[in-house]
Amino acid sequence: MTLLHKLGVGLLALAATLPASATPKRLDLKKLLSQPQQKRQEFVPARAGWDGPEQVVKPNAYVQHMEANTRDVAAEWMALLIPDWRIALLLGAAIIGLRQFRRTTPEPQEASYQQPPADTLRAA
Repeated sequence: MTLLHKLGVGLLALAATLPASATPKRLDLKKLLSQPQQKRQEFVPARAGWDGPEQVVKPNAYVQHMEANTRDVAAEWMALLIPDWRIALLLGAAIIGLRQFRRTTPEPQEASYQQPPADTLRAA
C-alpha cells in the first residue's frame, strides 16, 4: 500500500469519527406555540386571455417553425456527435503511447540460479 493510499484511508477514518453536522434541528416548542398562526394565502387562478382574446396560430407558420427547429436540432446533434479533433488526437496518442509502453516494459525474469539435481546430497 503506498503512502497516498495510507493517507487517504487515514483521512477517511478520521472523517468517520467526527460528528456529522447535518443533524436535524431541535425545535423549540414554546417558541413555536407563542407565535401566531399565519393566514393561509389564497392564490387566484390565472385566466387565459386576460389581455384580450388568444391568438390563433396559423398552421403554415407553425409547420415552418417546426421544420426549422428540426433542422436546427439535427445540426446540433451532428455537432455533438463529431468529437473535437484535439480530443481525438489526445486519445489516439494516449492509446499508442500506452501500447508502446507495454511493449517496452521488461518482462519479469526467471530466477538466476539453477535448482540442484535431486540426487545431490545436502549438508545438514
